[in-house]
Amino acid sequence: MTTTNLKGLLAQQAASWEETISVLNELLPHRSLDRARKLLADHKALIEQDRPGALVVLVGSTGAGKSTLFNALCGDELSTVGDMRPTTKNAVVALGPAAQRADLPALVDTIDCQVHDLPAPGPMGLGDLSLVDAPDLNTYETEGREILGPWAEHADLLLILNHSQSIVEQAAVDFIADFSRRRKLLLVLGRSDELTPSARGELVDQMKRVAREEWGVLEPEVIAVDSLAAREGRGGSEWQEQQVQMREALMAGALGRIREDNARGALEALSAELGTAIEEAQALLRSRRHALEQALEIWSSGLVDTTRKNLVAHSKQWVEVLRLLAGESWPGPGGWAMRLSGTGSGALGLGLLLGRRNPLVGAGVAAAGSAIDSLKGGRSKQQIDLGASLWPSEKEQKEVIEIASLEAGMQGDPDLALELEALGQPTLEAAWSSWISTRSNRVWSTPQRYLLRALVDGPLLVLGVFCLGLALWGIFGGPGLGMDRLMDSLLVAALWLTGWRWLSGRLLARRASGERSALLGCLETALADAGGTLLTARASVQVSQEGLLAQMGAGHAGRRPRGKNEPPFVLEVGSHGR
Repeated sequence: MTTTNLKGLLAQQAASWEETISVLNELLPHRSLDRARKLLADHKALIEQDRPGALVVLVGSTGAGKSTLFNALCGDELSTVGDMRPTTKNAVVALGPAAQRADLPALVDTIDCQVHDLPAPGPMGLGDLSLVDAPDLNTYETEGREILGPWAEHADLLLILNHSQSIVEQAAVDFIADFSRRRKLLLVLGRSDELTPSARGELVDQMKRVAREEWGVLEPEVIAVDSLAAREGRGGSEWQEQQVQMREALMAGALGRIREDNARGALEALSAELGTAIEEAQALLRSRRHALEQALEIWSSGLVDTTRKNLVAHSKQWVEVLRLLAGESWPGPGGWAMRLSGTGSGALGLGLLLGRRNPLVGAGVAAAGSAIDSLKGGRSKQQIDLGASLWPSEKEQKEVIEIASLEAGMQGDPDLALELEALGQPTLEAAWSSWISTRSNRVWSTPQRYLLRALVDGPLLVLGVFCLGLALWGIFGGPGLGMDRLMDSLLVAALWLTGWRWLSGRLLARRASGERSALLGCLETALADAGGTLLTARASVQVSQEGLLAQMGAGHAGRRPRGKNEPPFVLEVGSHGR
């Protein structure tokens, strides 16, 4: 893969992590993501880094021999050497002959430091390399770490020095751990010439263990160099060999790889930093999904149970609804009688009785009853269309929503209550429409409908034909129909239809339970559809968040420590405590 392609890939990963941080900030507002943002900013800066030469920062504890090694690498006494006490107060910077002050980070002008331009490459062949001798890590004053930290943030490589008394100092271990993934490390064991071979071996093994366990290095390498001897011209072939090895590590071609490794390491550090947060956010999303599903289930079952109780409590009204609906699908007199209210049928019968004595009074009473029945019929039709008083009231719906939110643990989600309230009435109307569209196929079968129409409308048809025949007979000189006979015929028809109205109510009452179950089934289906719509709408956002977190979390789970091909390596330096 070319450098350009790799940079493009790293930039894409940075964009994904930026989105991940945004998602985590939304889901986990209580978590501090400042370090994650810092690591992401570091990664972006590493991608765009175009400084010509490497910037190497020497890091170590008091007495580890940083200044001695720094002077040996520069070939000149640039940094003051101490004796087991903090001597370096400010950073000392050495610029190789080809390095430019302008290539240094801007902090060179904001932090007190000494900058030296080397006239010659020195023993290391520094060229465009820049070396920084930074203050000690383990001083009781924090100023040293405050100066060292910014330089380390801009370094391409950290040269870590330890000695027998500081190898496991927690301050040094923690500081280096912050950079171990995102900066190339050169590990140095200082003052090694003062140790016996066995003691040296034990300390090197200890450094390896720290590197593996604390810094994620699988196979750190160990190299022995006496920097004081080298600075005094007594390094011999061993020092020459190490110069070659270190120069090769910092060649221009290697520098590009170092920065790419550092950029990848910054992402690894970011992944490690956010690993727990990603797992927490994933668990939260799963919990939210489960809670939402539970809330919808409780909401649905609550509305169904409330509707069932209303149907049982208003059983007479439910039968009346069934009778009125059945009458609407019956075009004959029997259907009209089923649609007739009690007031209308009573007024009709009274009008017929009074009509035998006074037709005008009878007609007025019947007309008044018909008007009242029309008004009541209109209201009944409206109630039927809306399923009024059968469905849960607005108050009951709110109570169900509150219970669902509490039991599912979503009382802190005000949007859910508003969304469920908005779904309530349209869902009930959808259930009612679904039940209405299928009800006629269940009330009476086709043969039953034909039989009932024959039994109810047939006699009335015969009576009507009889009355028509008498009326025609009167035209041709016969006795005719007469007012009394007409009123008697109408009274018989009214009594017949009133009886059918009562009987139809009894027949439909036997089917009320089945129709109630059918309506509740339609309600369950409508609620499931509405809940699914809400779940899908919310999941459209959540699924993208879950997918992003799963992708980035998989990257965290799959990360590995640096191996032998990506090592920081350990230099064993005899610096005589200077």
